[in-house]
Amino acid sequence: MKIDVGAQMRRAVKDVQQKLIRAEVAALNRAAKTALSRTIKFIRQKYNLKLKDIMPHTTLVKANKNKRSVQIKISDQSIPLYKFGAKVKGRMKRKGVRGAVEAEVNIGSPQTYKGAFVATGKYGKGVFVRKTKARGPIKELFGPSAMQLFSSENAQAELESVFFERLEIEMEYAINHFVK
Repeated sequence: MKIDVGAQMRRAVKDVQQKLIRAEVAALNRAAKTALSRTIKFIRQKYNLKLKDIMPHTTLVKANKNKRSVQIKISDQSIPLYKFGAKVKGRMKRKGVRGAVEAEVNIGSPQTYKGAFVATGKYGKGVFVRKTKARGPIKELFGPSAMQLFSSENAQAELESVFFERLEIEMEYAINHFVK
């Protein structure tokens, strides 16, 4: 009777390799998700934005067994000023001097936009100013884009440090979970 130990060893090694790939993919995805969420929390400490207003501008492209890397994509589309807690300051008058809108882009430093008003526009509520004295065309005001919020050196450092810190922890957990 002949036993082929080499074939069994190759099968066992291949099985362990597949489990390690699954562990790596799971660890990358969990670390990236945690890093993104903590970076958003870090950004929200400085800027007056709600989580629901930042999330549509971020995308997490997850890793899989064929592509073992993650990407965090940030939109460069500007965020409407209304999302930064804009509110009408004073009374809006029909004729003569117009009112003003106050918005707090950076926490603790509100800005006043004279002649601006809050109205429902093409894409929902927004802060607008008139281009001319006539009723005519109006222009919506925007705050910084999500890309500008994420591109500060502090936010980048936070993203990287949290990602690598969590990757080590998640990799250890995933290896223990998948390779039993």
